[in-house]
Amino acid sequence: MEDITPQIEEFRLQLACRCGCGSNRTSSEFAGMLYFAQGVYGKLFTIDSGARCPKHNAWLGGDPDSASLYGEHADLAFPTPADLFLGIKALIGAGFERFMLYPRHLHVDRHPKWPIPRFAWANYPPKIKKEV
Repeated sequence: MEDITPQIEEFRLQLACRCGCGSNRTSSEFAGMLYFAQGVYGKLFTIDSGARCPKHNAWLGGDPDSASLYGEHADLAFPTPADLFLGIKALIGAGFERFMLYPRHLHVDRHPKWPIPRFAWANYPPKIKKEV
């Protein structure tokens, strides 16, 4: 059986903080789960966000206890609703149970303090109410 550890480590590096600081608390287990899901999905995931340093998380307006600070989070973009469906199926098959659907990406995480399975829709950015 082939050792895929180098591929998982390469995938893990794609989840580093995007501010350029090099911070990456992503575990090999989390990266391996995403790597497995990507293989089932059959296409490369478009990773919009992964691990974040506290400074970058604050700059983005992230939750002060965000899963991104623990390296157990990814925001994935999918080109079509069909791809989103297939991506979610692959992620569930890989063992993920926490999802939040935003207009432009799917948030998936394994927050160490919030182990409860969840699927939620996010109103982000908030809709502007028009006066009638």
